[in-house]
Order: sequence, then C-alpha cells, then structure tokens
Amino acid sequence: MANTFLTDNAGRISAVALEQLYRQMVLPSLVWRDISTDFDRGEGDTVTIRRPAILPKRRYSQTLRAAGTPIVLDEVTETGVPIVVDTHSYSAVGIPDEDEALNIRDFASQVLAPQMSAVSEDVEDAVAATFTGLAATNDITVAQESTAAGGGYKDPVLDIIKAHTFLSNNKVRTANRFLVMGPTFAGVMLADDRFSRADVSGDATSLQTAAFKPTYGFMPFESLTIPTNEAFAFSREAIAMATVTPRNPRGATASESVRANGMVLRWLSDYDPAFLRDRSIVSMLSGSKLVDSTRIVRMKLGPVVA
Repeated sequence: MANTFLTDNAGRISAVALEQLYRQMVLPSLVWRDISTDFDRGEGDTVTIRRPAILPKRRYSQTLRAAGTPIVLDEVTETGVPIVVDTHSYSAVGIPDEDEALNIRDFASQVLAPQMSAVSEDVEDAVAATFTGLAATNDITVAQESTAAGGGYKDPVLDIIKAHTFLSNNKVRTANRFLVMGPTFAGVMLADDRFSRADVSGDATSLQTAAFKPTYGFMPFESLTIPTNEAFAFSREAIAMATVTPRNPRGATASESVRANGMVLRWLSDYDPAFLRDRSIVSMLSGSKLVDSTRIVRMKLGPVVA
C-alpha cells in the first residue's frame, strides 16, 4: 500500500522529527521551560509552569544560641506562571501515490526535514515576539562612542558590559546568562578583535569558523528572528515557554506524540483516497511569556554621530 512505509515507521519518523526540531531552534532552547506541562490542553488554553520557591537566608550565630533564641522556620511557597498556549505551528504535506512510488527515497530528509524547518521557524518567531515586545524601559544605552568595532557603529561591547552590571545589580546569578544577537549586531561583534581573535579567545578555530565565544559573562548566540541591529542579554528565568502536544486524533492511520529536551510535538499520517495521496502533518502547540523584566535587557546598535 502507498502509505505502508509511513505507518510502519511511525516511531522512528517521529523521533527523527523531534531531533531535527531541537537542532534547528535557538531561542526556545535558551528560555525557561517546564517539561511537565499538562498534555491534555489545547490551543488557547492556559497552562501553569512551576516557579521554584525562594527562601530567605538565615544564620544562627553564637549570640543567638547563647540567648536561647530558637531558629526560624520558613514556609515553602511555590508559585505558578500561567502561560497561554496560543500558537499552533504546523506543516502539512500531501504525498501523491506516484511521488511515493517513484520519487521518494528518504522520507526523513525529503519530506520530514522541510516540514520541521517550517515548524521550527514558526515556533522561533513566536518566542522572538516575546523578546521584541520588551518595554523600552529595559533598553540599554551607552553614551560613549567608538569606531573600534568597525562599520561606524557605537561600541556594542560597552552595552554588553553595562548589561552585565545591570543583571548583577539585580542579583541575577551568573549561571545561564545568554546573549542573543540579530545578524548585523552579530556581524559587528565578529569584526571586533576583542570578541573573535583567536589569540584572545584561546581557540585557534574561532576565526576559521566564526564561532561565538563566551564574552563578559554571557554565552552568545545569533538568531535570525531577532531584529538585525538588536541583541538581548538575559538569564534563562527571564522568559518562560510552554509546549503542549496536540491530541492524537482517532481517525489518523498513524499518530505519534514525542517528548524530549523540553520539546513536544505530534506527527500524524493518513491516506486521502479522494486524491490518492498520503498526508504527513507535524504540529506543536506553544506559548511564551516575560516572567521577570529584571533579568533581561535589550541593546541596539546605533551609528556614530559625527
């Protein structure tokens, strides 16, 4: 039958789909996600991800002990972050009998890979909208100007240093700090010897591969979904994302839900006899939200004013 290879390989195909999705995403892999999200929800529903409790620091001194003062017992209070799952990203492809019989040799690379690219781009765009929707009060501006970075832009390194200070002053831990840059911002940074020179980074391959290296306490990444002249410095806890798998429909010939690395998706296939073709559909539900504005800042490149 025309759709046999789809049905028989459902588990393998859905696993390949998830792997390709995870590899192609940048922003969703950097934000805070709770992989225990309730799967029995649908588009437009609100899910709640758990926010860890924060307890005060305590110290029992000899003075307190000598005075017979008891220790203080604190209460653990967990809170939840509600996120509306309002983005249903999908890709649907029809596969006529003649294509399957004559043209398709590797379903994963010829059909599934382009589908995953489409889904990952849409999910990435949705998360990027949470970044770009940040209030102007979180913008970092630096008055000092320099052409050291090349291209006639203000020195972006000064912005990054100021962003580092901003987060530290807000008591944001140094672990899991990220710098996500748009293409032009990233290009200016790569042109800066302080950022990309092999003898500074200590890695002889950095110039050859244009690899981004940790800088001023941030792990840098480039994202094509970020405005080209902008960058965001943040910690993982600044933005939260929830993903939910759409339910497996009863009418599909093959339907698989896969969950790993905080990503969830559904792949399904059925046969459409009216048009003599298989249908391959990949989809996932997602939503994202700004959780803590003290953990994220936005930087914008600006030309040096003569």
